[in-house]
Amino acid sequence: MVPGGLRYGSHYVVEYDSDSPWYETSLTITAEALRQEVPTEYHVFTHPPSDVRENLSRLGLNTRRLEEEDKLRILDTYDVMTGLATPEKPVAMQSKGREPFEAHHSFNLENWSSKVVALMQQGFAENEKKWLHLDDNTSILNHYTDEKAIIDTWRTRFIPYGRVRELAMIHSFVSGGL
Repeated sequence: MVPGGLRYGSHYVVEYDSDSPWYETSLTITAEALRQEVPTEYHVFTHPPSDVRENLSRLGLNTRRLEEEDKLRILDTYDVMTGLATPEKPVAMQSKGREPFEAHHSFNLENWSSKVVALMQQGFAENEKKWLHLDDNTSILNHYTDEKAIIDTWRTRFIPYGRVRELAMIHSFVSGGL
């Protein structure tokens, strides 16, 4: 799909039709990255974390071991949206940029933005760099925040965050919105 491979510190956008197999494709990319020992964050907006674990297990991965070894992190906005989890409370980071292997994130871009600034100021340990970060459906943010705020936050926070942390970030948007 990407002839030259993904570069760390870069952002990629996938635009897909609502009936396309993007979710399955994103899981396949995740599984392949993990097999190649690339630490991976999978950010869920439209699927419960348990579905991600189950589907990655079907692809032959031991998700529990990968999470315990801090090679797979599931960033959960889905459960917050559905009311099944409470979003994180702003707290001082315990270690340099370390994200729990399952974190519940709200849709509040202002909170995300503040957290990202604090993390960049604090700096990142080497084991926090060179991760793959995939979103199952970034376009969900359009339902909770206006487009100008999303673009500004990406331009001023998330693009620099991805560069400083040396992430390969894949954001996905449904064609024509939801």
